Amino acid sequence: GTRALAHALTRIVILPFRVLRPDPETDFLTFSLPDAIATSLSGTGSLIVRSSATAARFSGDAPDLKALAAEADVDRVVMGTLIRSGDQLRASAQLVEAPSGTLLTSHTVQASLGDLFRLQDDITRRVVEALSLPLTGTSPAAADAPHDARAYELYLRGNELARTYDGLAQARELYQQSLDLDSSFAPAWAHLGRCHRVIGKYVVPTPESESRAEE
Repeated sequence: GTRALAHALTRIVILPFRVLRPDPETDFLTFSLPDAIATSLSGTGSLIVRSSATAARFSGDAPDLKALAAEADVDRVVMGTLIRSGDQLRASAQLVEAPSGTLLTSHTVQASLGDLFRLQDDITRRVVEALSLPLTGTSPAAADAPHDARAYELYLRGNELARTYDGLAQARELYQQSLDLDSSFAPAWAHLGRCHRVIGKYVVPTPESESRAEE
C-alpha cells in the first residue's frame, strides 16, 4: 500500500590513471589507485560503478568517450594522471560527462608515497561532492581506512599483481605482509582469502586451499 520511490542513479567508470613519468616505484598505481577509488565509490547507493575490468578496456592517453559511454553504459567518467617528484606523488583527476566530454570538475592532490590512502580518499570525496550525491554519515571510504600507511601500500601493490594468475602467489605474500602490519584492515583479509582459493583451484592444486580461504 505504500508508494514506490524512484531514485536517480549515476553510472560511472574510473579509468586507469596515466603515469606521466614512468617510475617502477609508482607504476603499480596505474590500475590499483583507480580500482581503490571505484571500490570506495561503490558503497554509495545512488551510484552504479563499473568494474575495473571494464575500465581497463579503455585505458589510453585519449579514450573515445562516445564509444566508452555506449559500450560501458556510463554517463560519467573519471580520468587521472600521476607524477612523482622525490618522495611526493601528485595525482590529478577529472570528472567528465560522457559522451559530450564536458569537464565537470578537476582536482589535484599531493601526498607522500607513505600516505597513498590520502590520495585515494581525497579524490573519492571530491568526486562524490562534484556529483552532489546525498551521503549519510561519513564518506564511502571511511569504513575501510587502514591504520598503517605501509600496510595500505602493500595492499595496493598486491592488487596490481593479483590482476593476473601469474602474480597471485606474490600478491598473496603482500596481502599477508599488509595484515602483519594492520590485522584489522578487512579488504586485505578479503583479497588474501580470494588468493588462497584461486591459487589452490586454478594455479597450484592444494587440498587445504579451501579451508585456508574460509579461515
